[in-house]
Amino acid sequence: MSSPDLISSRPLPSCAPPGVSSCDTPIYDIVTSGKLIGRGIYGSVYQILIKGEGHLAIKVIPCNGMQSDIPREAEMMKRLPKHENIVEFFDVCREGEFYFVTTRLVTGGRTLLDLIKSNGRYRVNQSIRHGFPEDAARSLWLQVVSAVNVCHTHNVVHRDIKLENVLVDLIGTPGSDCGFSAQLKLCDFGFATVSERGQNLCTYPGTFAYAAPNILRGVPYDGHKTDVWSLGVLLYILVTGHFPFGNVRNVDNERRILNAQFVWDRHNASVPYRVLPVIQSILSVVESNIPYLSDVLKMEWVKTNPQVP
Repeated sequence: MSSPDLISSRPLPSCAPPGVSSCDTPIYDIVTSGKLIGRGIYGSVYQILIKGEGHLAIKVIPCNGMQSDIPREAEMMKRLPKHENIVEFFDVCREGEFYFVTTRLVTGGRTLLDLIKSNGRYRVNQSIRHGFPEDAARSLWLQVVSAVNVCHTHNVVHRDIKLENVLVDLIGTPGSDCGFSAQLKLCDFGFATVSERGQNLCTYPGTFAYAAPNILRGVPYDGHKTDVWSLGVLLYILVTGHFPFGNVRNVDNERRILNAQFVWDRHNASVPYRVLPVIQSILSVVESNIPYLSDVLKMEWVKTNPQVP
């Protein structure tokens, strides 16, 4: 079987939306004959070996209702430099009724959600605690922070930071106090957009459990600060194994988010005292009080890690 060239410079056909190249070779049958490694709401992901490039992950997405999101995802990722904590993007192309989004394969084949489900428990004396030990949680979290910092430096806001959008590589390798070494890679820039600090955005994508108050209120928001809020939620999950406000949308959980009411001393899942000030600073009801990421990186708990981005 010959390997298709997925990176095309051919002129756009009239049926393709702006920003999406036409594929040089019919690829649907070739891609879908590869190994299925993931399936989501918008499409499926296959592993395929491309000559000269190695193993790639190709997301196959039906065109239904996705005319604007796919070219935008490509545009956002092309704005970013290559970075060890951002999934490497190649290109987007279209064949018939499908888009093909091509990225470097992350060999672990797991997400941060999978990792915390399988490894998010540890023993302290005679008790089992949920989440990761503080140093391990910080190491994992700072990898995501590093990725988001690159995005914000280039005025890209992600707007859907969550466990499922962080891929995990190198699982099972010795090298941390949890018994594994993991390299994390931020992915899925379908909701990302270009936005400067202080610029108001008025569309409300994302995932309920990670959404900042202004997004739930439906009022203008600073995408840099709502990304930081999502990072605060992520940090809470990493150190406790629980969502700070719940992950199901209902009246009670929405009220908790709008009032930033989270429990910090759960049984066997309390927030470490050195981490609590970071989370309290980030999860602020008033958006103007949420720090920018550059300020988060100056916090003492963050600076104690030798791998600060």
